[in-house]
Amino acid sequence: ASTHKIVGSLTQSAMLLVAEKIGRGLRCAIVLAFETGHRIGSIRQLKWSDVDLKRVTVIWRAKNDKMGFEHDTALSAEDVTAFRAERDSNAGGGPGRVAAARAPLGGAAGGGT
Repeated sequence: ASTHKIVGSLTQSAMLLVAEKIGRGLRCAIVLAFETGHRIGSIRQLKWSDVDLKRVTVIWRAKNDKMGFEHDTALSAEDVTAFRAERDSNAGGGPGRVAAARAPLGGAAGGGT
């Protein structure tokens, strides 16, 4: 789990409840943000080829990291559960991305008209 706690457990629980209603991809991204401390922008760029559920790690590519630092992170049990749920739901869309961007609330997928 991340050592950087920005929000309390009640806020985290509330965010996860809302994420469940919006879509599993968002829930996966929020779990990863809380558990790894990585930014949503980096999480949105994760591809399934970056995730190794057998080794229980994820590789963060330098080109997607704010500091330009490529590194591996060990996954928590909650991370693994979120990845498996995302994979099993077939919701991980986009070109191999884990939690590809979906339509924003009130918006249309693909940019509109």
